[in-house]
Amino acid sequence: LFGDFAAMWLDENEFCKESIFEVNHLPEGKIWANGWQGYGTNLPAFISPNGLNTGNKTGDFKGGWGFGPVRQSTWDIYEGGDTRREGSINKWEPEQYTARFQDTGLFMAKYAARVGYNPQGDVDLNYCNNLRVFRYAEALLTYAEMVVMHGQSPVGGITAQACLDEVRLRAFGKASSIPATTENIKLERRREFVGEGMRFWDIVRWGDTALLTENLTEYNSVRSWNDNWKYLPIPQSEIDKTAGTEFALQQNPGYN
Repeated sequence: LFGDFAAMWLDENEFCKESIFEVNHLPEGKIWANGWQGYGTNLPAFISPNGLNTGNKTGDFKGGWGFGPVRQSTWDIYEGGDTRREGSINKWEPEQYTARFQDTGLFMAKYAARVGYNPQGDVDLNYCNNLRVFRYAEALLTYAEMVVMHGQSPVGGITAQACLDEVRLRAFGKASSIPATTENIKLERRREFVGEGMRFWDIVRWGDTALLTENLTEYNSVRSWNDNWKYLPIPQSEIDKTAGTEFALQQNPGYN
């Protein structure tokens, strides 16, 4: 694992020793008139608070469009001393930015907009923040899940507990062991991967989809879940190609 969780998301630490696969973004001058020009990303602009100005040195956080704020309940999942909280989430005071829709004062830190990360073209489209698709921390927690939750036999004497302990050692800077139970492994994945696009798929994989139904007026959020959504529809063209063969595809339930 990379030693400093918060620093792992800086430009100079892309493709670090923890990174197994990243989507590489380059600030090559993308403009609104041609969204396919260049390889920058607008995600940092999307998730950073509107009007934020914290400094002008390279790497300082800067403002964006103010979408996708983090809920207080997510901030609260972290234990005291867990460096992943501030490494994942920025907490800004009201006078530091202009509030937008669903404002909570909490915004993503991992892929946040930073000074010097978008030097060319229409700046909001050209950030160079790489997306970390697969990290060694995920390998450790997935191994723990396979052993504890799915009954797989440990390999080479490596225990689920050892994997969980390694992730938490980096998070706290010291030994901070908790039992490698199903509940703790699920919670640790949530803490480790906030803002990395894992949570929805974890919930679906575990069958905890009741969590996906909510009606919260404070966030103007209404959403529901249907069990057939666990699987994507198979394109009709693919079904047609296999018709009449021993490998004939059947459409997933709910999409007929």
